[in-house]
Amino acid sequence: MGSGAFTLASEPPPSGVQVPDGGEWRHLRGRVTLAEGARLWAELRLELRRHPRLHLELAGVDRMDGGAAALLQALRAQQAASGGCLEFHGAPADVAALLERYACDG
Repeated sequence: MGSGAFTLASEPPPSGVQVPDGGEWRHLRGRVTLAEGARLWAELRLELRRHPRLHLELAGVDRMDGGAAALLQALRAQQAASGGCLEFHGAPADVAALLERYACDG
């Protein structure tokens, strides 16, 4: 992670968790901020092109700002509109609250 920036890793889900719908599981970790929004957008768009049903584990997110939360929710809405899904799992309470605040309606 170096400077505390985020990482996006392809690893199995936590023990006992089954990925629904034939989707893929990825882990997002570290500091997720709008300062690295362009890289976050690019990496997730690439994953979503490869795997239209993506499940994102957020338990390892140390910090997220509102800009990054809004960006993730925009990607989620775009993916749903195109028939895929981007689902968030295991977010710490503060991250879950931000994601809820920036949720896109349709």
